[in-house]
Amino acid sequence: MPDELRRAWEFLDRADMAGGRTVPSRVGTAVYDDEVPLRLDSNFLRVELRAEAEEVLAEAERLDRRMIVFRSTDEGERLAPFFAERGWLVRRHLLSSLGEDPVRVRGVPDVDCDTAAEPVDVREQERVVGALTGGRQQLRRPGGLS
Repeated sequence: MPDELRRAWEFLDRADMAGGRTVPSRVGTAVYDDEVPLRLDSNFLRVELRAEAEEVLAEAERLDRRMIVFRSTDEGERLAPFFAERGWLVRRHLLSSLGEDPVRVRGVPDVDCDTAAEPVDVREQERVVGALTGGRQQLRRPGGLS
């Protein structure tokens, strides 16, 4: 795996796709976030080993994971038809990294990738989402905000 791709995955592991705990699997790692168990981006099965589709499906079911992530494009493409035929929604995402000469946009601050995954106050997120949506949507934890 190229270094840039490895770094992009490491960032996602600490930020957007971070969970509270992991469980080893026969095909990779199951990620869980018990505070937001319905949020798929932090509750999924990460396939890290070559496996047959039936084995990946069995692991997802055994570990109660409703989203499966393949870091290998080749593996994901090889198994995608199997899951699509069984009613799974198959999505493909492009991962990219910032090159040596970043594009600077006036008014947008630079972000240090090592500190970008710091914890965020959910109440502040709810306030921002409410302001952007006119209060029509709210971010909620199970049982409401604490």
